[in-house]
Amino acid sequence: MLDRKFEPHLTHGINHVKRNFEYGYSLAGLIGNSRSRNEPK
Repeated sequence: MLDRKFEPHLTHGINHVKRNFEYGYSLAGLIGNSRSRNEPK
């Protein structure tokens, strides 16, 4: 009973973390690109 309730929550948590990681990575890439682009030559 507990396992059946916990399992979907666990997989949802993993998917949520994965999505946050991908978003954070793309956001870091955007910040890095804009930072290097704004550097004086």
